[in-house]
Amino acid sequence: QGQTRHMYLVMLAYSLLVLQLRQDRAKDWALTRLKTIGQACRAMTIETLRTTLEWAIAEVTTKKKSVNHVKAQLGLT
Repeated sequence: QGQTRHMYLVMLAYSLLVLQLRQDRAKDWALTRLKTIGQACRAMTIETLRTTLEWAIAEVTTKKKSVNHVKAQLGLT
């Protein structure tokens, strides 16, 4: 059952990436045309990391949350 669910998620991710490639750009933040699934994966990974870091920094600096709180929110504890 877990393997089946994993395959469904893999195929969903693949389908979404292919749709993004058909639009020539993954999102407005992509400055170059993406030609391969690998390029799309890397672009989305970079964007996810960027937004996660921005969120974590804002939580600690602006909202005065503890580092341990942020780590817990990210499931890293």
